[in-house]
Amino acid sequence: MKETFARNLRAARKRRRMTQGDVAMRIGVSEHVYWKYEKARMWPSVETLQRILIALDVSADTLFGTELVKTGESPPALPPENPPMVRRLLRQLRQAREHTRRVVLWLLNEIDKRRGGQP
Repeated sequence: MKETFARNLRAARKRRRMTQGDVAMRIGVSEHVYWKYEKARMWPSVETLQRILIALDVSADTLFGTELVKTGESPPALPPENPPMVRRLLRQLRQAREHTRRVVLWLLNEIDKRRGGQP
């Protein structure tokens, strides 16, 4: 992700026909620090990132490479959040001993078999 950010940052700067020094001055960092951003050697702080977005007139999605391809389709739906009881059970299962996890897994498999593998 860091390399994608760096590559897109450089491309955005070039589109604006700015030098590294120009951007560095506008966002309040040294030219060397800005160079590190474009070489994927350093992440900007959140505040600096906000200044970069303004200076280059670009979105965070563009820099991080997370823009959705415009195909006319909706983005995939996020899975529904687990109810509190399920989150609590998952937390307890993560903290359980190995033997307990194996027993729970066996029990779930048995239930699944009896239901015919249907959700």
